[in-house]
Amino acid sequence: MAELSRAYVSNVRVEMDTFTTTTDRAAGEGRARFAFDHQASFYVDAEAHPSDDVRAELSVNLLGHAPTNRIDRITYETRGRDLVGVDAAGDQVDLAALERVRVYRAAFTWEHELFTLNGYYREPHFHWGYEGDLFGFYREANYGPNPDTYNADVPIGVELTGKGGLEGLRLAFGPEVYWGANPTLIGLYAHKVGRTRLAIAHQEDIAPQSVVKSSFAVPERVTRKTAISTEWTSKAVTWELGGLMAGTERVGESFTRVVEAADGPSYLDSGVHVLDDTIAMVDTLGARTRFTAQQGRFHLLVDGAYKGLVSDGGVDATQIFTGWSLRPSQRGNQVGGSAGVALSLGTLQIAPNVLIQKPLVGPLSPIADRWDASTGWYYAGVTPRNVLDDPFAVLENRETTGLELLLAYDPTPGSWMWAWDNEEREDAAFAGSLDISYRMQPTSRDSNLGFLADGTLFSYDAAPPAQDVWEVQAKAILNPRGDLKLLLGAYGGTAQARGSDPRLLLRSGGDVRVRYRSLAWDTALKLNDWGPYDLHQDFNLTYPVQLSTDLSGGLAAPRRGKTSTRLGLSSKYRTLDEHSEGWFARPGAPDFRGYELELGTYIHLSL
Repeated sequence: MAELSRAYVSNVRVEMDTFTTTTDRAAGEGRARFAFDHQASFYVDAEAHPSDDVRAELSVNLLGHAPTNRIDRITYETRGRDLVGVDAAGDQVDLAALERVRVYRAAFTWEHELFTLNGYYREPHFHWGYEGDLFGFYREANYGPNPDTYNADVPIGVELTGKGGLEGLRLAFGPEVYWGANPTLIGLYAHKVGRTRLAIAHQEDIAPQSVVKSSFAVPERVTRKTAISTEWTSKAVTWELGGLMAGTERVGESFTRVVEAADGPSYLDSGVHVLDDTIAMVDTLGARTRFTAQQGRFHLLVDGAYKGLVSDGGVDATQIFTGWSLRPSQRGNQVGGSAGVALSLGTLQIAPNVLIQKPLVGPLSPIADRWDASTGWYYAGVTPRNVLDDPFAVLENRETTGLELLLAYDPTPGSWMWAWDNEEREDAAFAGSLDISYRMQPTSRDSNLGFLADGTLFSYDAAPPAQDVWEVQAKAILNPRGDLKLLLGAYGGTAQARGSDPRLLLRSGGDVRVRYRSLAWDTALKLNDWGPYDLHQDFNLTYPVQLSTDLSGGLAAPRRGKTSTRLGLSSKYRTLDEHSEGWFARPGAPDFRGYELELGTYIHLSL
């Protein structure tokens, strides 16, 4: 009997959904304008314990039916729909059946006296920022519903944490250890002596990534990175200092730069001189220092860095003192930093923050090519750089001066407002925050990458212009009584597209989530904002109104990352204008606003 308990089915889930949809483009009258379809998806979760030190989990999805009428067309389940291949004879073959069964999630843990080994497939993992990874090589991989939204198998890899004689050693290896990573090996070794910790980190990409699912996470060029850092800590002060060498494989590559033409002629009358330059070894070097101090109610954070043209770090996901949204970019080709003060006045926290960054070599603005018929000479044009075809690009490291004011009210600091699970743990009658930020961006940037309708990856030929942007974010958590919790959020501000469209958005929205025992009601409203997918932000596709609501009940209260038995109703509604996907002009009604509506029911059983 003990042998049988080492492997067992831990859970079986049944998800049955229906969707009734219509749009302004639907033909017919009355009910004939509606389309009905359903979704059937089943999950079998199993666990195995071959020994007391090894534990494995596996979740398999069996897809019964994928609907074809949803207004949001991309989901995990659409993998089993309209999948056609071509055999050796050139005949079409229906391959949908091959996608009906797929591993949805997998993980394992092996506890050894010298290490803990964790494997993950579509399973979140944390970063190493608090363990000495000052430049953020190993990024956090917690993407919520996005892997399902884009049918992406991320993250996937293994992570080793040393113990005993290997204490301080961490290794990660895999095909895509975070979204957009190339197949890579990342290592970190940190050793503490007294109040000082020394650390060395290295990342070695093995090959280019062959799978790209989202323009938000396009794999960049294969690279090599090495960093050394030291951290000194006392009771009130922490000081970190590190050096970085990255992108050495790009030494000797050429790139284009421009300088202002003060007087006289310029290249193709563009007002600039166009110069050819070459990546040197010094361009691979970078440095960063971070200083924190706290004394009573006063908290100070100062963060500064210099990074050569190709000296790219990763992502710094550490959170210090409070929840500032203005964070320094870890990309190369910049000098700058941030400074913030968090002042605690009882239950109120006032936290101003300043960000300043400037690229060493600025972005390239498009210059059209030209052929001079009188001389027969051809003058090549200039296009913005991108991260795949050029040794570096100016993107989130664009010239910026940012100002931020964060106000927070938290009468129960034991349930820290900025913790990832604070919405569930917060026990104050009222807690909330208001974050106001303003970014001054006096120059443009280089080109991002996007997808065409057929899946082809391309680089935009331009970027939005220099533009200052601002944003306000507010959230509140209320516990008026033990069984009732209210979660409120709101935002507003200006924003630019990731592609080349110059239109500046003034967007806003908010959400209300109600929890009462096992009941849940979620409602969200977005005004003049992007749609749900990366392509909407890439091509600046917006909807005047987006409204969604979901009401459900079950055997237990819903929890983030946990499945439970629930029965619910849902709806989505949005209006379309000339900036929306799916809109088309009506003769005689150029300002006509279309609409899309989806009504759903679902029952999710978790045994």
